[in-house]
Amino acid sequence: MTYFNAGDRIVLDSMPEDPDAIVAGTTGTVTRSVMHDLGDGEREHVSVRWDNGGLLGLVIPPDVAHRIGMTPAQEESLSSLCRRYHVNYDEADYAVAFDLPPGYFAGWVGGKLGHEGPNGPTIYVGVAPDGAVSS
Repeated sequence: MTYFNAGDRIVLDSMPEDPDAIVAGTTGTVTRSVMHDLGDGEREHVSVRWDNGGLLGLVIPPDVAHRIGMTPAQEESLSSLCRRYHVNYDEADYAVAFDLPPGYFAGWVGGKLGHEGPNGPTIYVGVAPDGAVSS
């Protein structure tokens, strides 16, 4: 089983064996992750769309990265919208938005497409890292 999944936002911690390594601290979005056993133990091969435009993938180990989630501003905006529409907030209902700029999360406030909540139909929103909401 892979540690990272498509859509995960990550931060690179280190690429110790790559002579042209991406700078530690660079953020990106996982596009694909698979496990391979190359005879010396399992390694995770992670394809990443780096926010700086880089295309270099990760091989874990030896590369090291960690998952990041929504910013506090994004969480506050989404939970506020949910309160406004009288629906429960669950961070798992929102995912990285591949069709929006890096760092955006998107999802349906109040349920899936076509669902009628207590105040009418649900709405699809995108939320920028600063908490600005687009619908």
